[in-house]
Amino acid sequence: MWFSVCLVNLILLTGSEACRLPGTLQTIVKSAGQSVLLLCSCTDPHTRPASLIWEFSASGSGPWVPVTQSDLYRNRLEFNETKLLLSHLTEEDRGFYRCRIRNQQFRDFSLSVQGCTLSGQQETPIEITVSSGQSVLLPCSCTDLQTRPASFTWRFNEEHTSAWVPVTQSDLYRGRMELFNETTPGNLSLLLSHLTEKDQGYYRCGIRSGQVRDIHLTVRGKRCC
Repeated sequence: MWFSVCLVNLILLTGSEACRLPGTLQTIVKSAGQSVLLLCSCTDPHTRPASLIWEFSASGSGPWVPVTQSDLYRNRLEFNETKLLLSHLTEEDRGFYRCRIRNQQFRDFSLSVQGCTLSGQQETPIEITVSSGQSVLLPCSCTDLQTRPASFTWRFNEEHTSAWVPVTQSDLYRGRMELFNETTPGNLSLLLSHLTEKDQGYYRCGIRSGQVRDIHLTVRGKRCC
């Protein structure tokens, strides 16, 4: 009889009913481009939840969506019974994460993702003058070079009007442009080579938050004789 009672207790301890989750909200601050590891374990280290679901809510009040059903985390998510690893963070990942077990207990995490802030923002465009045939580096970067913006674009406008054209969609720059953000996430600078007078005009580096940095490029023609 005594053995049977112990066996039943052992079975219960291994199930989710025996697991108790900490009720405190954990606040985590990360920078865009980094990874975050969320740990969800029972207060008793010898017990493990029989069933656990990871969910996300932008506001913390719902709706709660299973992270495995969201395209937002595709190829960036690793998880098991007690851990959730999210890599290559963006500002869209900020919000509340919840680990919930079968007995409806849960633990919440508040994740804040600091985005890119462009350095050296000015009211007037930066003036750069080079000669035809040379190369030019158009500077643009986050204040933290390890912070990766959710997205950024370089656009060109000859007269600094509203008709801005993405440089990646222009045949004018084919084979003559280079970006550096793959090696340094916060370095958004643009390198243009073999310059011609057609490259002269205004260039704008912009990120999703609406921050921009404008550069006015003057290209001098080659002097004869």
